[in-house]
Amino acid sequence: MRTCLNLTTLLRADLEGAVEAAAEAGFEAVELWVDSLERFLATHTVDDLRALLERHRMKVVSIGDIESITFCTREQFEELSQNCERLAAVARAVSCPSLVVSASVKPRGVDASAIAAEASSALGRLLDVVEPAGVGLAFAFRGFGWCAVNSLAQVRDAVDSHAGRHVGLALDTFDLHTRGVQPAEIATVNPEQIFVMRMSDCNEAHPLVLTDSDRVLPGEGVVQLDNMLEAVWKAGFSGPVSLKILCPRLWELSAPEAAQLVMATASQYSAGLRTG
Repeated sequence: MRTCLNLTTLLRADLEGAVEAAAEAGFEAVELWVDSLERFLATHTVDDLRALLERHRMKVVSIGDIESITFCTREQFEELSQNCERLAAVARAVSCPSLVVSASVKPRGVDASAIAAEASSALGRLLDVVEPAGVGLAFAFRGFGWCAVNSLAQVRDAVDSHAGRHVGLALDTFDLHTRGVQPAEIATVNPEQIFVMRMSDCNEAHPLVLTDSDRVLPGEGVVQLDNMLEAVWKAGFSGPVSLKILCPRLWELSAPEAAQLVMATASQYSAGLRTG
């Protein structure tokens, strides 16, 4: 497995500063954050982006997250499709294999079967948009009750409904923890379907009150990180493990300081992360 950095971790840095900080800290790959990517492309070209990445010898494992892909109005889905088509072209230009997507807020009164049908439909329509560019989709569930797709079982079902297409999973130790997913269940996931494994620890709190700001550095929380990583490793996963740590404490540091701290903290898991 190879460590990479999800650039939301360096929330206050611009894209150039974040990529430079990641490279200086020793990361060889990143997940580009859509918001900072859009700001960069407002004043730069895709060629500029490619040059930035090449200058720092940085690979891109995903672009994301593209949120609220389910239960859209016709106008909302048209805008979503256009954004995905544009981002797929960017991904292709920088040899990025996939865009990460996630579901919307769960509408009131909608049952599980309707959610499953909508998730499969939305995923299929977006695959029609991005696959012509040679780019796939990694579907991420969010471990919060308000999200329409908030469990490992749901996201696996949605992905399985498009067997043979360029679609997989973006798993996250934080979301797995909040939903109480055990390592034994993680070990049953087809490793070829895991496009990226995101890693962060989590504060000790009831799942109903957890938010993304409860993400903390590996080893500082209560997530069974060793067991989760061992489960995906034993299943045969050898893809990227991405540090996604939306920790307010990190935002008080400079981008280089934060990236160095994340890399140093993650190094305790390096034996597992760098196998394969």
